[in-house]
Amino acid sequence: MHRPGTSRSLSAALAAGVLMGALLTGCATTPGEPVTSPSERPPLASPTKPLPERTTPGPISPPVSTPATPVPEEIVTRPEVQAAVQAEAERLGVDPVNVTVVAYESVTWNDGSLGCPEPGKMYTQALVPGHRLVLSVAGNQASYHAGNAGTFSYCPNPILPASGSSPNA
Repeated sequence: MHRPGTSRSLSAALAAGVLMGALLTGCATTPGEPVTSPSERPPLASPTKPLPERTTPGPISPPVSTPATPVPEEIVTRPEVQAAVQAEAERLGVDPVNVTVVAYESVTWNDGSLGCPEPGKMYTQALVPGHRLVLSVAGNQASYHAGNAGTFSYCPNPILPASGSSPNA
């Protein structure tokens, strides 16, 4: 039994598959490079290879946009900022009055790791709006990251955001 339109749909799907194969084959080489079979190509890096472990967290570089003025008091007194100040004081075993808020900025993170990827974990691959907080104790800076609706978390090995906007906003 023949259904109307079935052979046309099948032909379109087959043509799309052939076109996709041609496109993928064309992407496998660079212009002027001879086409090689998969067995002749050097192996790609193993996708299961773990990321290198980072040892001791050290001071981080200043934020992308270091404000010329101190962070406004209305930001310093926000509950989420004060919670991060308390967490930093506990992490270092100091009194919270020794923790200074150096910078606070609205940022766009490159992915769901919020600029703080952990080895072996996978993250959403989408831009994520959030905030970056930089705290200082005795001249050593620490980075705390958050999404728009989340709380700040300490990031021992921070990656700078895709973009920053309005430091101290």
